[in-house]
Amino acid sequence: MTEVLLIEEPRSMGTAYNPRITLQTTYLYKSLDQHMKDAFDRMYIDYFYHRHNDFWKDQANWKLPALLNASNMFICGEDLGMIPASVP
Repeated sequence: MTEVLLIEEPRSMGTAYNPRITLQTTYLYKSLDQHMKDAFDRMYIDYFYHRHNDFWKDQANWKLPALLNASNMFICGEDLGMIPASVP
């Protein structure tokens, strides 16, 4: 499943799809015309950076206080390269 741009949402029966992470590295993406690349890029940025900002912020606000209260260790989170705007 290396040459796909969208991954079907489980149990959606073909009605919902999510963009594949790093879809720009596929041969399929590289074969698209510039108009389609631009469209996929806009969708990708919206999906991974805009739509999930509140989700990741809520997750951090829920999990980090418990970690901070459980230990006096320095807490450091790994972003794996995608830093949402909600991270200061």
